Amino acid sequence: MFPHPRQARRAPPDRMPRNVMTQTQAIELNRLDKVLAADARPAIACYFPIGDPQFDDRMRNAYWRGGADILELGIPARNPFLDGPDVAGAMGRALASGADIFGRLDDMMCWLAEDDSRPAGVAMAYVEAGLEPLLEPARLRMLDGALVLGEGLSERGNAFASSNVRTCGFVSAALGEEEIAAALDAPGYVMLQAVSGATGPRASLDQDNREKIARLRASGLTAPILLGFGISTPDQARQAIDMGADGIVVGSMCVRMGMQGADALEDFLGGIRAAVDA
Repeated sequence: MFPHPRQARRAPPDRMPRNVMTQTQAIELNRLDKVLAADARPAIACYFPIGDPQFDDRMRNAYWRGGADILELGIPARNPFLDGPDVAGAMGRALASGADIFGRLDDMMCWLAEDDSRPAGVAMAYVEAGLEPLLEPARLRMLDGALVLGEGLSERGNAFASSNVRTCGFVSAALGEEEIAAALDAPGYVMLQAVSGATGPRASLDQDNREKIARLRASGLTAPILLGFGISTPDQARQAIDMGADGIVVGSMCVRMGMQGADALEDFLGGIRAAVDA
């Protein structure tokens, strides 16, 4: 099946407008800005484990053809404290393979840039994994966004901003005040943790997320909110959009389906795409 067209979809009138870039931010639009535009369809961000030998060139096409808008390009860490067995296992395979992780990241970003219909690329990393290679100027120029977890990001923020890379925020299920305050400045999207604990499929989506999204909007957050952690079925994906989310993040189920093969992953994402666009 071929890539789904990027159909425009107007935001519901009761949803806050998405963030508008200020003069202090880079004026040049990148691929992530286009995916997150106010009139874009609901965004689907998917985890892609960089360096995992199970995720080859055929697999990346499955994400694209399945309808992913954003690929969170996971840089492996030895202590992925937020991730459950699926994602942590992918990181373990990547580290054990001895792959040139940042070389693989470069290859992926080059592939994404070859066709405007391919997903935007967001580097997803833990601070403890070491960010110095990620911050090399030539590499930053290829990235659309960055989602970095852990302490010590603030001093690196200027490097991302000066290279036209949109930093993305993370707000835990507890809605910590410091997390919300930091997210207010995120020029990319904000990922809201849909359930406490590690990543991994859940049987249901917590209905309290509707109120949490409303609270974030009431706090002044205008960035697109993507609900993630545990979303594993088309029905849950549709519920997230109906709760007011601008999109979703699907991680563990992408890894799990990818382990069954590219066709299984593409079919799974096609069902998610159809649900959020309904």
